[in-house]
Amino acid sequence: MNNENAEILSLQTEANDLYSSLITLVIHSDEDLAFAAERYNDLKSFGNGIEDTRTKLVKPLNNHVKYINGEFHKVTDKLKELEEIIKQRMIEYRKEQAAKLGEEQKKIEQSLAGSPFALSLAKEAPLAQPKTVEGVTFKTVWGFELADFSLVPDQYKALDSSAIRAAIGSGERQIPGIRIYSEEIPAIKGKTT
Repeated sequence: MNNENAEILSLQTEANDLYSSLITLVIHSDEDLAFAAERYNDLKSFGNGIEDTRTKLVKPLNNHVKYINGEFHKVTDKLKELEEIIKQRMIEYRKEQAAKLGEEQKKIEQSLAGSPFALSLAKEAPLAQPKTVEGVTFKTVWGFELADFSLVPDQYKALDSSAIRAAIGSGERQIPGIRIYSEEIPAIKGKTT
């Protein structure tokens, strides 16, 4: 067994022993509460030591993974950049073709201006680009940007919980539509040596 495994096994054993000795802890008095706080601090210290050990063991591995990922990103980043350039050029070409079709549609409609029936047929079935061209399929995707927040329906608005917590932390106790409450949780002081 190597040193890392022995160290991990020792920590697991110690953690199991602590768990077994404290899982039945009951608090019936102030002395019990003080004892629980002391054990809690011991657990926090032990947990911090475990984290230090874990960090010590995985840091060299993480550094190596970071190095490998960095080297591969040098290659893949160039490929991704090239993919985006090619995709953008396809989009630009597609827009140019759509503009040409639009101009052609106008010419057709102008030439049919004297025949209302033919003109209505041309308008009902305008010239359009094919969705697939030589192995490239074009799909329509939709996006959005905010134009006027006051007009946005409530179902699309989200709370800014960070701003609410900050306001409460600054003393705000009344926010329309928000129930603000308090609860007690233990804040255990560490040992002073």
